[in-house]
Order: sequence, then C-alpha cells, then structure tokens
Amino acid sequence: MFGKSIQRLLVVTIAFVVAFTSLANVRPVQAAGGKIVFTSDHGKKECDQDICHTAIYLMNADGSNQQRITGDDVSFAYSPDWSPDGKQIVFAGVIPHPGTTWPTIYTMNADGSNLRELTDHTKTSINPKWSPDGTRIAFAQAGEDTIYRLKVMNTDGSNVLQVGNVSCTSFAWSPDSQSILANGSLYNLDGTERGIIGHNIRITGEYPAWSPNGMQIAGATNWLDESHTDIYLVDVNNADNPKRLTSMGHSKSPTWSPDGRQIAFSSYQDGHWQIYVMNADGSNLHNITNDGDNNDSPAWQR
Repeated sequence: MFGKSIQRLLVVTIAFVVAFTSLANVRPVQAAGGKIVFTSDHGKKECDQDICHTAIYLMNADGSNQQRITGDDVSFAYSPDWSPDGKQIVFAGVIPHPGTTWPTIYTMNADGSNLRELTDHTKTSINPKWSPDGTRIAFAQAGEDTIYRLKVMNTDGSNVLQVGNVSCTSFAWSPDSQSILANGSLYNLDGTERGIIGHNIRITGEYPAWSPNGMQIAGATNWLDESHTDIYLVDVNNADNPKRLTSMGHSKSPTWSPDGRQIAFSSYQDGHWQIYVMNADGSNLHNITNDGDNNDSPAWQR
C-alpha cells in the first residue's frame, strides 16, 4: 500500500495526463435519452453443449420497446457495445462452425443487419469495446494457455495487436483513445504502463466505465463486502474516496447515459439478472426490464 503522499502524487499525475490533456478529444456531452443494447435469454432458455442461448436486444432508456436484433444463426450473444456514432454494435457471439463453438467478435448495424465476423472463430474472444474515436475495437482473447490477454484491432478486424502482456477480461478505453484501463492501471497500446488510477485497484479493476466527461469511473467490486459486488464511483482527481452507489449486491456492468446523469447496470436479484437505472449519485434506482428473463450486459448508446 502506498503512503498518502505517493497516492496523492499518482492521483494528481493521472488527473493531469488523462483528465485535462485528454478531454480535448472527448465528444461533447449529448442530450439525455438514447437506446440501451443488452443481452437476454428471452425465448431462448435452452442450453446446448454447455452454452445457454442468448440474443442481443435493443430497448429505450426506460425499458420500453424491447426488440431482438440478432437472428437465429447466432446461438449465443453477449457483451454488446456501441460504435461512437451509434450506427453499429459490436458483440461476442457464437455462430456454430464445424468442430468449434468458440465465442467470436462480430459487428452489425444497429438494426441487426450486415453481420460481420472480425476474429478467428478457433479462438475464444470476448468483451469487445469500441474506442471513443471510432477507429479501433479492444477485446480479450484466450491463448493456448487459456489466459485472456488484451488485444486491439481495426474495426474491420485487421491489424490485430496484443497490448503488451496485459491479462484481463474487463477493461475500458481512456477518453482520448490512446490507452486502456485494465486491472486498475492505464496501459498504452504498446503495453507500457501510463499510470495508476486509485489506491485500490479493485475499485476500477472490474467492469470499469468512464463517464462521458472523462472525470469519473464507475466499476463493480466487492471492496466493502466480500460476499457480493456493488457499483462504485471514483473521481479521477480524488481516487482516495470511492463512493458506493448500490448495496443490493451481485451487481456489475455499469454503463453511463450520454449526458452523464445516469448509470445503467445489471444485478442478480430474485433468481434472475435484471437491468437497473439510477442517477449517477445512486439515487432513484429502478428496474427497467423487470421480467422473468435474464437480462445482462447493458450498453447505453453514446
């Protein structure tokens, strides 16, 4: 554990490098609203070869007008994310090929058309994240040693590069698209470490999500209660004081509204994963899916 003076030095350094120099490249805050894309097993309860079938759905930010956008050819789909212009969606999914059922990274239009396979379907690739500048997609891919390593590629699947030797399954692009937050540290795309966010890496290490203005990071952790995870919020320039936003347990995958005023996330309650929305300070919590299906991995349209 670092001493207080070192903690403050790290926080100030990262706040300067990321929050100020990078903010020039962050898109302006948009109006409230937008669509939420998510994973659901609605109508697809069966499992085959240890794979439980799920699909990608789209809904309004209040949970209304839910529409399935992946077809029957995709037997398992999860972890969707939006392109910055809101026209495309990237996700991990399984389209059965002879001899393999490994998750692969795909893109499609927001209406589900123009499905494209980006990664090698003989290797497990998961959790894709579109860069804020729209030029690249980050993802985790398992090697022969079954360890997931962080990789980036162009949006057409070309020029795949491994980010040093970073091992992780959840991560977030920095607002300037020049580095990636993983395991509580910022890494340049060549794998060199750019800095540390926070005095406790578990605050930002699981399912991190950068706020639209680049000044806060939401993440899921069991920091205060080892029995389950909750959603926490860290100010980039005051990372010594993380704020716990939920206390319901078994919560993950936070995603910000375009205006930065709300956070959606998934939580396992009453035997099912459901999607909740709350204000960015943790108030006004409400369930927007509220059904008997498993609904997970929300991503708010930017």
